[in-house]
Amino acid sequence: MTEHHINEASFKLPTELKDKTVHMFVTADDGPNEFNVVVTRADVESFETLEHFTQRLINELSESLPAFELLQTFERGFADAPAIELTYKWNNGGIAMHQRQVITLVVSVSAEIRQAIMIAATCPKPFSDHWSKVFDDLLDSVQLRRPASIIENTLEGTSEEMSISGETPSPASVNVEPSCVFSLRLRDRILHVFHTDDEACKSISAIEVEDGLWKFFDAAGDALHPEFIEPNTGKIWRTAGRYLLRPRATHDVDTLHRYLDHVQGVRGTPPMNGIAAIRTYLERSRGSSPITLQESTAG
Repeated sequence: MTEHHINEASFKLPTELKDKTVHMFVTADDGPNEFNVVVTRADVESFETLEHFTQRLINELSESLPAFELLQTFERGFADAPAIELTYKWNNGGIAMHQRQVITLVVSVSAEIRQAIMIAATCPKPFSDHWSKVFDDLLDSVQLRRPASIIENTLEGTSEEMSISGETPSPASVNVEPSCVFSLRLRDRILHVFHTDDEACKSISAIEVEDGLWKFFDAAGDALHPEFIEPNTGKIWRTAGRYLLRPRATHDVDTLHRYLDHVQGVRGTPPMNGIAAIRTYLERSRGSSPITLQESTAG
């Protein structure tokens, strides 16, 4: 048996039983809804990546939904985890139903297995600006308890710590070489700290970079420019290309210092997981000697 939790209680769940919980949120108790949101889970095979699972889901949708038409697929950030969003429509009794669905991978709290979490919004006609914003606001508010990407990194010993203003990491003093690369996600103003530009390029989707969702800065806080060596391809099923980070050809006033007061949190390994430490790092990083930083409160 495993310990199973719901909002109102917890209980021992026999191993023979599987959790197939569906959360449904509607605009009307009776009759048709102009908008609804459904949250579901699905087991993920041990060998499956997020992309593999999404393709399997698309195949299942195309087989089960009449006149299924995939309109768009793209990678996106979602609650600090990789995710894929699908936009599609199908015919339901003569009505063209439109749906947006976001998929990400998590680790089940009770069973310690990887699962896909799917959040789908449905309208009986194309999404209006109002319902698009309602769904976007809902997605922006999501906080995943156990994102698979973070849990798996932790198990491999490569996890990163999150520091937000008001949280105090334990003191530590370490030597840091001035070679960090900073990546600022504009949507939530979370600053990510990478050891090398190669690590940053491999961690951040080329599609999100092309869409202008990130800004990059070198160890001195000067802006870096993404240079694509393989372009993104596709319109419906977008395939990410590859890019490198290059210094700006001319002096750029768009520096990291301009954004630090507006950063909402830092994701990086100690001591580079606080605003104060990063300010000190930027002030000293133009020198060539190793930098000693005292891990401190963010802000």
